[in-house]
Amino acid sequence: MKAFWFSLLIGLAASAALLTVNAAGAKPPNLPPRGTPGVAAPSGTPGTITFTQYSPDGLTVLDVTRVPATASDTAASVAARLGKTVPGVTKTETPTEADPALPSIAATRTDSSARARSFASAKRVKRAADCCSSSGCGSLEVTRDITSDVFGNWLGTFHHRVYWCWDYPRITGVNVACWSDVDGTFIDNNGCGGWGNYYGWRGSARGGHVSYRQGDWSNCVYFFGCFKNIYPWIQIWVNGNGAWAQDQGG
Repeated sequence: MKAFWFSLLIGLAASAALLTVNAAGAKPPNLPPRGTPGVAAPSGTPGTITFTQYSPDGLTVLDVTRVPATASDTAASVAARLGKTVPGVTKTETPTEADPALPSIAATRTDSSARARSFASAKRVKRAADCCSSSGCGSLEVTRDITSDVFGNWLGTFHHRVYWCWDYPRITGVNVACWSDVDGTFIDNNGCGGWGNYYGWRGSARGGHVSYRQGDWSNCVYFFGCFKNIYPWIQIWVNGNGAWAQDQGG
C-alpha cells in the first residue's frame, strides 16, 4: 500500500513539473489563420538554420551554411553576421496563387517520407556562394527546440524545410516538408500542419512563396495520460532570387 502511494506521489510530481513546460492552454480547434504567429509555448528556443545552395540543375552543391537561428532571421541578417552582403527579402502573405501542391495537413505518417528528399548524388564544389543569384535552387531548413522549464531536458525539435528553384524573378518550383524529433518518454508527436501560397514579387505572380508550419505535440506522463499540448511553429518566406526569411515561436 505504501508503495502505491509513493508511486502515485512521484507520478503527480512529475506531471506537475512537466505541465510547466508550456502555457499554451487548450489545443486550438484549427490551424491559425494566415498572418497569425501561432500558439506559443514559452519554453521553446531557436535551433539552427541550414541553407544549401544548388546550381540551376539542382544537382551541384555550391555552398552549405549552418548558423544558430534567432526568433527572426533573413538571408541578409545572417550574411551580415558572416561578414557578407546579400539582397534583402520581401515578406508578404497576400496570395497571388494558391499552392495546390502543398497539402494543408502533413500527417505524422508522411513526416518521414517528406524529409527523405536526398541529394546524395550531388557533386560538391569547393566554392563559396552567396544566397542570391539569377537562377538556381536552394534548401532552407530551420529548427526550433523545446526543453523542459523544470529539468532543462530536451523534449523535441521541430523542423521546417523549404526547397525551391528560381529563374529570376520567378520561382519555378517549391517543395515544403515539416517533421518533429521528440523524446517519446514525455511527448507524443501528432504530426504537423500549415498553409502556403505564392505572392507577387518583382513583377512575377510567383516571385515569392510563404509557408507556415506548426507542430502538434502532446505532453504526456505514463499512466496519468496527456495534459497539455505544445505547438512549435516556423514561417518561411523565399523569393525568386534565392533570398529568404524565417520567423518562429512556440
